[in-house]
Amino acid sequence: MVLPPLRGDLEEGRTMKTGPENKIKAKVKDLLNKHGIFNFPVAASPYGYAGISDRLAVLPNGKLLAIEVKAPGKLPTPLQMEFLKKVGKNKGFGFVVDGEEALGALDYFLTKKVYYG
Repeated sequence: MVLPPLRGDLEEGRTMKTGPENKIKAKVKDLLNKHGIFNFPVAASPYGYAGISDRLAVLPNGKLLAIEVKAPGKLPTPLQMEFLKKVGKNKGFGFVVDGEEALGALDYFLTKKVYYG
């Protein structure tokens, strides 16, 4: 069964948000896709998990990669940090990406396949 496309923010005449955080989110998505990493955004919801990261990915070794994206100079909330800590305690990896330096660190992590270590 094929469903028709959803008509949300990408509807003709509408544009996606382009603030600093959303620009970084787009770069994170592009970086993960460049490395062939299965990834998806997580939408905030009253029925969701409090503090869940903005983007989740499954690394080639099957481990979870959680990425919290922040505008430059902004910090994750305590709930967001708690989520990233839980991911780490369960053998996954958590990143906070707030600009070019953090994007470079994520690229290094993926390029060198640090997650196999």
